[in-house]
Amino acid sequence: KGDTGDTGPQGPTGPQGPAGQDANVVNAQSTSTTDAYSAKYTEDHFQAKDSVYTFTKTLSGTSQNWTDTGITNADLPTGTYAMQIELTSGKIGLWNPVFSATIAWQNRASNDNKSNEILLMHMGHADNGANNGQRLFLRVLQQSSSNPQKLQYAFRLYYNDTTTATFTFRRLI
Repeated sequence: KGDTGDTGPQGPTGPQGPAGQDANVVNAQSTSTTDAYSAKYTEDHFQAKDSVYTFTKTLSGTSQNWTDTGITNADLPTGTYAMQIELTSGKIGLWNPVFSATIAWQNRASNDNKSNEILLMHMGHADNGANNGQRLFLRVLQQSSSNPQKLQYAFRLYYNDTTTATFTFRRLI
């Protein structure tokens, strides 16, 4: 093939929006609410796939009720993510396990009041806690438009201690 100057869908200026437009360019002449929403959607939708977002949080091993992780809708662009959670302490009976899941995320307000539990797969060294029902649970709590969507956790544990959790999200779609 000869050099046509085509560098593929990523192009020299980043992800491409509709009709080959650079998705990072927002139409400055948009004045209607619909146009502004479309521009914002296009900007969010075409942010780089494979982007990685990492959050380090301290989780309490005594949180048997749903507790906020501190990750809310504004922390991630709308998309589908591969999520990994690494617990870095054996103090709560789970010895350095790694949990993973695929999740959908929306960074806009919702008009729904529901929760969606996230099915987690996990592996770990001396995962004795799992045999005793000592597990990590995650869910996304959607709330009315005035409250943010939240990622929440709960443990079924018997230890009065904390652990450090590293949440890593890789945008797939």
